[in-house]
Amino acid sequence: MIRYSVDSPPVIDHCVARGFKTFKGKYDLNIIACRNMLERPDTFQDTIHVVYWDQKWVEYVFPCTTHAGQHYLLNPSRSSGVAILKHNHQYRSSFKIGMRSSGYECLVPCKDIPVWRDGNRDDVIDYGGADHDSAGIQIHRANASNTSLKIGRYSAGCVVLQTGFNDFMDLCHKQVQNRKGSTFTLTILKGIHL
Repeated sequence: MIRYSVDSPPVIDHCVARGFKTFKGKYDLNIIACRNMLERPDTFQDTIHVVYWDQKWVEYVFPCTTHAGQHYLLNPSRSSGVAILKHNHQYRSSFKIGMRSSGYECLVPCKDIPVWRDGNRDDVIDYGGADHDSAGIQIHRANASNTSLKIGRYSAGCVVLQTGFNDFMDLCHKQVQNRKGSTFTLTILKGIHL
């Protein structure tokens, strides 16, 4: 979905209210994930907003998850637990365009990403606790050809787009092509449904 507005979109207002950095320029992307706190395990219940200014605000909204899938909640690959990205947090200049191990372009980390860890092996996501660094967090897609209804093994803590991934990556490439920087900032807001 794409929206246009002269007034700043609510996700930008929420970021400003929390003191997070926002960017205002053509293809100077604000990538903002809104985390739904309602517990519905293994479902794509969040949104990711890609917002920039070009004489007016342009906002793309994609369905996504900011949570690990049920498989990795129950079977974390680390003894400390599955990675949980921190909400009400901004990961400044933490991502760049790179390759996923399965052979397609996505956003990969260019620095360690602080995360929480959920290690109690149930399907309820536990937030908070000590910070852990994770070098494996990416922003990528679920299924390449069909719309995935379940997160399953698509996320072990990454932000995973359910649909619209090619459009998302096209916007990221436009930021680089327009010399607005080759790194990307991810902001995660808690409980915002827009």
